[in-house]
Amino acid sequence: MTVVVHNPIARVVALAVSVTIFLILYFAVIKPSNDTANRAVTQGEQQLQQAVRSANQQSGGAVPAGVTNLTNCIAAAGTDTGMLQACKAKYQP
Repeated sequence: MTVVVHNPIARVVALAVSVTIFLILYFAVIKPSNDTANRAVTQGEQQLQQAVRSANQQSGGAVPAGVTNLTNCIAAAGTDTGMLQACKAKYQP
């Protein structure tokens, strides 16, 4: 639906309403979901590093260095997909 308005005040009001709706949606829906996903990624990285450390201690240091380097690279990349792809390319067998 398109509404054509020739009154400049009405255009400003329509723009303000649109921006307000976007901001409400962003802060009520998008940002919390993004924050939840980022927290889940961070927790997964921490669990992965803990598992590698535990396996390394239990095996007396038999975990390959590539695995340790890969987990450190993933932890450093965080949620940056470009850095994650670089980690994959660098440490892929």
